[in-house]
Amino acid sequence: MALWPLIQKFGVVKVLMSTYQASSGAGQPGMDELTSGTKAYLDGEDVKNDIFAYPLPFNVIPQIDKFQENGYTKEEMKVTWECRKICGLPEDTPISCSAVRIPTIRAHSEAIVLEAEK
Repeated sequence: MALWPLIQKFGVVKVLMSTYQASSGAGQPGMDELTSGTKAYLDGEDVKNDIFAYPLPFNVIPQIDKFQENGYTKEEMKVTWECRKICGLPEDTPISCSAVRIPTIRAHSEAIVLEAEK
């Protein structure tokens, strides 16, 4: 994880992340839904969504998995928990994550802001 060397050298005050995740994150069914939905859209037909919360073709969906009691989705919490674990951060280190599904077959990305102590 690219953050770890920075945290080691400069410390951490808080971490803000946004992840942009492809349809492949939902497995083959997610990729199939994007492909068939794109074809349907281009053919002027209704786009069905069974895998994703909303139709994914030509759209971004700021929701991956179910919302939790704290207002974050399960995917956003998984990213937060993984960051804490990998970087050895205490529970009180502020970490916020937004997870967005994007209309690509493969290739996830992240934008990360680290507020350092030094």
